Amino acid sequence: MARDFETLLATAPTDRLDEPTDGTRWTNRQLLWHMAFGQHIARVLLPLMSGFSRLPASASRRYGHTLSAAARPYNWVNYAGSVAGARVTGLRLARWWMRRDTDHLLAWGARATDAQLASGMSVPAGWDPYFTPWMSRYDILVWATKHYDHHRAQLTLDTPQRPLPRPRG
Repeated sequence: MARDFETLLATAPTDRLDEPTDGTRWTNRQLLWHMAFGQHIARVLLPLMSGFSRLPASASRRYGHTLSAAARPYNWVNYAGSVAGARVTGLRLARWWMRRDTDHLLAWGARATDAQLASGMSVPAGWDPYFTPWMSRYDILVWATKHYDHHRAQLTLDTPQRPLPRPRG
C-alpha cells in the first residue's frame, strides 16, 4: 500500500486533487489523507486491542457498545477530520504516515505469534463497512488493506490502478 500511495501522490495531477471523488463527500486530496489516516488507525488499534484482550470480554463489549452509540458524532469527526487534516497538514504528513505505519504493520504482522494475531476486542461494527462486532488483530491487518482498496477505487485522479499482489509460492 505504501508504494502504491507514493505512486498515487507522484502521478496525481495537481489540478485534480481538489475535484470530487466517486461516492464520497471528500475531494481526492481529502480522501488521500483519509486513506493514510486509516493506516494510522490500524497501527493505533493493535496495542489497544492487546490491552482489551487481557480484560474480561464484557469490558470490550461495553467499550464497543459505547463507541457504537457515538456513531453519529464519529461520522462527522471522520469526515471533518479528513477535510481539516488535508487542509492543515497537507499530503506530506499523509505520505509520511502511510510509509511509517505500513512498515510498522508489516513488521509487527511478520513477527506476531498466532496468539497475538488472534487476540482482539469488540469494535463498533457500524463505523466501517468492513468492521465486524468482534475483530482480532489479524482482522485489523486485513481491514487496513480493505479500507485502502475501497477508498482507492473512489479516487477520480486518472492514475494507474493498484497492481494486484503477486501470489506466493
